Amino acid sequence: MVERNPKRKRKTAAAFIAAGTANLRRIAANRDAFPKCGAMSKTTGQPCRQLAMANGRCYYHGGRTPRGKDWHRTQWPDKSAPDAIAKMENKLKMMERARKARERRLAKMTPEEHAAHVKWHRERPTGSPEYRERKRAERKQNEDARRRFAGYRAKEPDPIAPNPADPSDEIQIRNIEELDIFK
Repeated sequence: MVERNPKRKRKTAAAFIAAGTANLRRIAANRDAFPKCGAMSKTTGQPCRQLAMANGRCYYHGGRTPRGKDWHRTQWPDKSAPDAIAKMENKLKMMERARKARERRLAKMTPEEHAAHVKWHRERPTGSPEYRERKRAERKQNEDARRRFAGYRAKEPDPIAPNPADPSDEIQIRNIEELDIFK
């Protein structure tokens, strides 16, 4: 058992404690008026009762998911925080753990599951909204071109053009090469 330093006592003003308690009671009294998280529990089937954040989900069910053009980028800790190095190390460990788990999950997939996984990720690329919109338009144009040219057949080779496999055409090819017009 670790004993506390008797010289270092925590001093808290009674007014500060009273203000905090009053604030908590006010929030608790109006809790029913605030919007709740819409996530459903797997075990009970009841909705989550946590307070919702701006996107309609609580802290635990995706309320802190980044939005905007950098939604897919790693959210690094603030470098001015006093424990920034520890947070960074924890973030890197978590990312490495997630990478290994992803590799194990991919290794266990059947070829059909892997194809579906690749297709899903191909259809949902990362990047800015402008980049994703540009790629979507390119895919639409390519699909349109494929559909238009689906019935098109390439022309048959020209029968007059020299055929290197034909011995009579070899003489013509040598004569053309001797003319030095291609040098």
